[in-house]
Amino acid sequence: MNFNRIAFAISVALHPLLLPTLCFFVLLYITPLAALQVKSEARVFILSAVFILTFVAPALGIMLFYLTGQLNNLTMADRTDRQLPFVMTTFFYWLATYFFMFGRGFRDLPILGVIVGSVSVSLALVSIITFYWKISAHSVGMSGVVGFLLGLTYKYGAENLLIPLIISILLTGLLMTSRLQLNAHQPAQILAGSALGFFISFLSIVLFL
Repeated sequence: MNFNRIAFAISVALHPLLLPTLCFFVLLYITPLAALQVKSEARVFILSAVFILTFVAPALGIMLFYLTGQLNNLTMADRTDRQLPFVMTTFFYWLATYFFMFGRGFRDLPILGVIVGSVSVSLALVSIITFYWKISAHSVGMSGVVGFLLGLTYKYGAENLLIPLIISILLTGLLMTSRLQLNAHQPAQILAGSALGFFISFLSIVLFL
């Protein structure tokens, strides 16, 4: 069995750019919280907007950097390769934050802006740190999902979040193991990323909702 291939597949499936869409899918379709009284057609629009702004746009930007020679490798194994793509991605995430915080029809759904905003803060910090140290963006993203779900469970007492929370914790452990298997990060870089993603996400839910 090729463990590196499995680890790579896990890293791709749980790529940081995909996690906001995954998180919103859980919130909109699996756990209908009292804070999200959203009609079905609006849910499709919200999820599509999240996917375009937090995955499609940054992914196209990264591909453009690669095709123009500004990025040596799409895996961005080298820390310096990550700097420009991370800054560009941060821009799109802040654009998404503005859209969900101040966009027409979203002001009555503060949870959307809080979640995207906290992800944007995490990403901005990761971008700054990356100029000096290679922190694990995968760990930041997946631990952020855990922080969101735990924060919502604590805030609203939503028992229906228990299963997604347990699954997210297991996936976080699996993803961290995969990054170590691929030698993509040192343990300290993974643990630092996990702490950053978790606490920003958890505190954002607890303090701002």
